[in-house]
Amino acid sequence: MKNYKLKICKVCGEKFISTGNSQKYCSNCKVEGERQRKKQYYQNNKERMSAQHKEYYQINKEEINIRHKQWFQEYPEYQKECVARWRKNNLERTKELGRMSDKKRYLEKHKYNKQWFLNHSEKMREYHKQWKEKNWEKYLESERKTYNKRSRNFDFIPLNEYFEGAEAHHIDRVYIIYIPKELHKSIYHSVLKDINMDTINALAFNYLKC
Repeated sequence: MKNYKLKICKVCGEKFISTGNSQKYCSNCKVEGERQRKKQYYQNNKERMSAQHKEYYQINKEEINIRHKQWFQEYPEYQKECVARWRKNNLERTKELGRMSDKKRYLEKHKYNKQWFLNHSEKMREYHKQWKEKNWEKYLESERKTYNKRSRNFDFIPLNEYFEGAEAHHIDRVYIIYIPKELHKSIYHSVLKDINMDTINALAFNYLKC
């Protein structure tokens, strides 16, 4: 009869009587001990094992995906447990992936919306034109909010009537003149920085007199 030695478990640190010469963990820590051993082995041989896994996956890609899908369908609760444990142990990585995922969804949505508007540009222009005619007060309120974002001191008091193709030009922080878009874009100007305001205002008042 073999006489096994008293050993100390490498996981919990408790003493136990081994049932084999190579036993390193007590019966309660056997699963956790093996998990840590495999993890440490992978860390020590990471590059070699990663190359092997990558090569194996490329050769057996379809079979692996089918097997994984079937396994997760059979054990959905275990899948949730694995995901929760990984997130708990990798909080920073989880946050980073969340930010990347949000950004990716935003970019995809932006790309889709942009393409949709390009494909329906005439329809959208007609829709906005009709909406503006039916909801003139709401449109003016929206314009006021847009311009007020630049500065809380801006107001929106028009000196003439709106016409199709017009843009609202602020001659100061309070009053605006509707002038053609081409005229408004012809000279770079800024009310806040007082850049080229005399020049653009002169053009706006000349247009107002016509």
